[in-house]
Order: sequence, then structure tokens, then C-alpha cells
Amino acid sequence: AGQFWQLDGSMGTDPAPEEKDVNVQSEPGDGRLEVVTLPSVANIALDKVAHEAKRIHSGGPYYLEFFGNDEGEQHVYCEIDGEFYHLVNPTCCHVRYLKKLQVLQNTVPTDAWKDLM
Repeated sequence: AGQFWQLDGSMGTDPAPEEKDVNVQSEPGDGRLEVVTLPSVANIALDKVAHEAKRIHSGGPYYLEFFGNDEGEQHVYCEIDGEFYHLVNPTCCHVRYLKKLQVLQNTVPTDAWKDLM
């Protein structure tokens, strides 16, 4: 099994996820957590250009168990809601939706703004 920073590793989708859990329209404040995989760490910085992220689930909450080598330290890198984490020897973690922020959202098309002024 390849490490997630290796370019030839799988993207964590074997078996393939169910369509009902993947093909979901994302909406701000919908309470769903998005789980995506990337072929390598470099793709985090390249996402605006390369778009290599692959959604494997939309929903939650999530409980993750980590299994690794008993010898030495196991380092896991992840991002949850825009915050990066470096986990050392993790055994498990629980990720759940806790609260949502109120955000203003423009629903008027840009070309219609001149009619409003």
C-alpha cells in the first residue's frame, strides 16, 4: 500500500463509494461534512489549478480508526474545515458537525446589480 504523499498510491476509494453518498449538491450550512482524497500532499497547494480532489463521501459524523506499524511514530496529516492537523500515533478520532456560522450570500446575478442601483 502506498503512502498518501506518493503519486502512484490509490485515492482511498476501493471499494467505490455509493453514488447517493458522493453525488450530493453542496450548500453552505447544509450540515454535511465533505470527505475528499488527494493523490499527494502537493495537490493541496495545486487544488486551484489541478482539481485532483475526489469526493468519497458527503455526510457525517465520522469515526476514524488508525492502524499502523507498532514500531516508531506514525504521522498523519489532515485538514478539517480549513484547519490543518499533524497527528502523531493516532488511534482514533471523531469528526462531527458542531455549529454553523451565519454568512451573507449574494443571490442576485452580477449583471442585475445595475438595475438595483
